Amino acid sequence: MEFKWVVRILLLIGVFIMSIALAFNIGSAMKYFVIFLLLFALIIGVVIEVAQKR
Repeated sequence: MEFKWVVRILLLIGVFIMSIALAFNIGSAMKYFVIFLLLFALIIGVVIEVAQKR
C-alpha cells in the first residue's frame, strides 16, 4: 500500500513539474527534469523494496 502512495505522489510531482515546464515553454531543461524524476522514482522504489524485504 505504501508503494502505491509513493508512486501516486511521484506521478503528481511529475505532472506538476511538466505543467510548469510547459507553462514557461522550457525545452531542453524539461528533459533533465524528466530524467531526474525517473532516477528519483527508481531510487525510492529500490529503497522501499529493501525496506519491505527486511
